[in-house]
Amino acid sequence: MRNTYQTIANDAYASPLAKSYANVVAEAITAQKQMAKVVAKFPLDNRIPKTNLGRQFRAIKQMMDAASMFGHNRQVFYLAVGGYDTHDNQLSRQDKLMKEFAEAVAGFYNALEQEGKTDAVLTCTLSEFGRTLHDNSRKGTDHGWGGGQYIFGGGVTSGSCFGEYPVFKRNGPDDNGDGRLIPKISHEQYAAYMVKWLGLSEAGVNTIFPSLHQFGGPMAKMTALSTALGLHRKTSEA
Repeated sequence: MRNTYQTIANDAYASPLAKSYANVVAEAITAQKQMAKVVAKFPLDNRIPKTNLGRQFRAIKQMMDAASMFGHNRQVFYLAVGGYDTHDNQLSRQDKLMKEFAEAVAGFYNALEQEGKTDAVLTCTLSEFGRTLHDNSRKGTDHGWGGGQYIFGGGVTSGSCFGEYPVFKRNGPDDNGDGRLIPKISHEQYAAYMVKWLGLSEAGVNTIFPSLHQFGGPMAKMTALSTALGLHRKTSEA
């Protein structure tokens, strides 16, 4: 794979767009080589499982351990895991997926807790779409609308509620038809909580999310929780 990307970076292109893409690839290769030398000095954390998701958390933890050598005050990482598009046999598939998810997150935060870093790290989930309220003929669920998300660490207390829990009832007040749950929180409100936690000012939040006011601003419970727990950190990791 490395050789393929190196070839892309080295080839000559007539198209300005292709040239620009090749330059980005070249810069990424150079950055990866520089980073590899640094993170090699920090072992992967064996307290985190070696599953697909766990290995991503291991790499993130390694980068966090090397943060001072990179000169990073804040770090933002993205990881991805698939398989949740459960149109069939959802029960057995989702059990395995949630087990992997739970064990990876638990291993990551157990390691952080032992190092006294849980309040300095915020982990948030994000899905492209939710699932329907009721199942289909294949014992699965179809593409939905609203759905719940997890927030871990960052001083968020266990059991803290963001938004309102939906009414899981066919044709109930939160069923928009065909079992698609109506969202309780907009993505602007959810993202605003994250950037406020990272230390962005109220004015900055409103600049980044100009339509946030249409949803009443950040969720009241989010704002109150953020203020009460003192989550506006100047040095933080996500």
